[in-house]
Amino acid sequence: MFGGPEILQTLQTKVDELDERVRTDARLVKANAAYSECMRAGGYANLPDSDEVDVVLKRKLEAIVGPVNRLGTTASDAEPAYDRTALAALQREEVAMVKTDVGCQEQHVVDVEDAVRAEYERTFREQNAAFLAKVPRP
Repeated sequence: MFGGPEILQTLQTKVDELDERVRTDARLVKANAAYSECMRAGGYANLPDSDEVDVVLKRKLEAIVGPVNRLGTTASDAEPAYDRTALAALQREEVAMVKTDVGCQEQHVVDVEDAVRAEYERTFREQNAAFLAKVPRP
């Protein structure tokens, strides 16, 4: 499997480090700050990056229907007792929030992240060519 567990673990560590360097690159940090300001201007404050949109929406969903597992269902198979009006309002809010999120990402983050990631990945491949040669192709 991918040249053995040691190579797989080393590859995972290197990819995690690469992702961290991309995430903390000053250009992407600046782009995420602009994203956050765009979301605030759209009526959604305190969102440092787009990952927080899911966190906020899940928290609001759980306030209405109770705990939700990773598959998006509640713990009980019984017909849930919850405020359907509140859930419908949350669904409308979700659509509006995600629409704003996508617009802010496209305006401020996507191109910057693509450029930064491509730069770091190119350097990663160059600096790790010998190691990557040990990883079998799928």
